[in-house]
Amino acid sequence: MLHSIGDLPLWSDKKAYQILENICKEEHIPIVVLQELVALERKRLGETRRHKINDEIDKILERNPSIS
Repeated sequence: MLHSIGDLPLWSDKKAYQILENICKEEHIPIVVLQELVALERKRLGETRRHKINDEIDKILERNPSIS
């Protein structure tokens, strides 16, 4: 798990994480993709202008072609 999201309720609460995991499985989304996207959002939180965030999102999604 990425360190920057471990304190969020979806990752720190076992029951919530299990629900999230089940949803990801049902929707065929690797949980690591969701973790990376949330970590990116958290990293960029507060920026007035999120320059090239779409490029960063694309890189995350391209590393996981199974969700395209």
